[in-house]
Amino acid sequence: MKSAWVLALLWPVLAANASQWVTLGKVNDGSQETFIDTTSIRIDGDLRRGWLKLVSAPHTLTGVAGGPEKWVDYQLRREAFRCRDEYHRSEGLIVFFDDHTSFTTPSKLFPSAWEPVPPDTAASVVMQFICSYVKP
Repeated sequence: MKSAWVLALLWPVLAANASQWVTLGKVNDGSQETFIDTTSIRIDGDLRRGWLKLVSAPHTLTGVAGGPEKWVDYQLRREAFRCRDEYHRSEGLIVFFDDHTSFTTPSKLFPSAWEPVPPDTAASVVMQFICSYVKP
């Protein structure tokens, strides 16, 4: 009974911290869909950060970090964008496989170097969304 009261008290806090994934479309002939968690977007002047989820269609992607022989279910990526000059870099990556295992890329590999965002790519779609995003 005590745990029910604790859950009832914490429910508004837990609900307020829930992710809100918004689709940004499919790439690779529809075999991968990109989502962004709008609750994770951080704005610091011209710098924007947020978590992406790249969901792969079943049995379409292997050979990703930590599991070259495993099928990828989805990836979580923390990305940063310098909006004014259209550059981005990766700040974290976790790969989830369809066998319910995962691989977290070592933090010493991040952040990656800043790179220009090529036009007409999935990265440019993400950049356009995150750089125009206004917190509610």
